Amino acid sequence: MKGRRARIFFTPELVFIAFIAVIVIALLIFSFVGKDDKEVIFGGVLANTDVNAAGRDYLTDGVLGLFDGDGNTQKAALTFTTFTSTSDIDKINGAYNAAMEPIAMIEKGDLDYIIMNEDAMMFYMTQYALVDLREIFSEEELDALGDRVIYLEMEKEGTREPVAIRSGDFAFFQDCVDVREPVFTAFTGPSQACADMRAFWEYLMEWESKDG
Repeated sequence: MKGRRARIFFTPELVFIAFIAVIVIALLIFSFVGKDDKEVIFGGVLANTDVNAAGRDYLTDGVLGLFDGDGNTQKAALTFTTFTSTSDIDKINGAYNAAMEPIAMIEKGDLDYIIMNEDAMMFYMTQYALVDLREIFSEEELDALGDRVIYLEMEKEGTREPVAIRSGDFAFFQDCVDVREPVFTAFTGPSQACADMRAFWEYLMEWESKDG
């Protein structure tokens, strides 16, 4: 007597459950494979500006080498965010969330500098997110930078703090960054990291232009 073959009926419910199961498994695999547990040894954000491939390498692999990082467990992080001022209610939340991403990175301890356009600089100044440059540079060095230094004026306290440097005419920025509009560099890390911020700035100034 021949054995009977079992018949499997694929109902719409079974097909839907199988489909959901495949998606969940795929998401779990993706999250596991894409997870990056490397320590951020030095982190930066480009806000409302861009950098070419050579500049990206200089700010990632080059910075990792600058701080003698272990590429297996550490990284020099570089992320990008773009936002603009808008009166369109449908776009306000998206712009605000994009602008706040670096703030979240600061709170996490993963952000040390921002390279940005003027709109972004004005926003982060209002968030009091930028380090007083006197923590990094001497008064003489700031004087030498002249009108490149941008100050945060606090009328209530009657004080002004240097918080950003107009950077578009330096070689690295000329060669690697979109300088069609003014570009500024500021620092955001904790005060104990100021020596690293200073080393990073000197590293930027050491860029050798291929045309130079």
